[in-house]
Amino acid sequence: MKQQSLFNKETKSRYGRTEYGGLKTKGHRKLERPFHQRKWMHLVLKSDKAYGKLSLKGANNQNFIRQLVYDKAKQFGVSIGDFVNMGNHLHIKARSSSRLQFQKFLKSITGRIARYVTGARRGRKFGRFWQGLAYTRVLASSLEERRLHNYFCANRMEDLAGKKRREKYLNEMNEYLKQQRKRAKSDQRSYSFEETAPAWA
Repeated sequence: MKQQSLFNKETKSRYGRTEYGGLKTKGHRKLERPFHQRKWMHLVLKSDKAYGKLSLKGANNQNFIRQLVYDKAKQFGVSIGDFVNMGNHLHIKARSSSRLQFQKFLKSITGRIARYVTGARRGRKFGRFWQGLAYTRVLASSLEERRLHNYFCANRMEDLAGKKRREKYLNEMNEYLKQQRKRAKSDQRSYSFEETAPAWA
């Protein structure tokens, strides 16, 4: 006889989630953002307006954004493990001991970046800048942290050497992880860089 779970599907869906925002939340009722005090999160902020003069890597934007992220992280007690600016979206590895402080950090950087890049101010409105809700994923294991590290490296590689070099790197790393998984028989999960990347990345 199959053992029944103590939790129904609705409970698992609400409390067993690790992802929030991006395309994952679209069309679903709003739930709280998954959060863990001791685990890292992958945060993605994407804008479909961030091209040309509004690019996040624009001459006057890139340094401001990076400095702002680290300054606000210090202000709200958020640790930044890594940061990548891809022009139309940002990848941030972050961790916080407080859900409230992380929310304040997220609200602060999204608002300040949007106003700075667009030049919006009172009397000069721009409209929506960010594309949907900020995407976050709680990293449940050290292997997921390793995978994210390599995903960040792949994005930097694409920025410097193009998408083909990025794909080659990801394939090499996926093959490496496949071999590692064979050695770690206790871990039965299948890992792939691209499977955990947000749908818009």
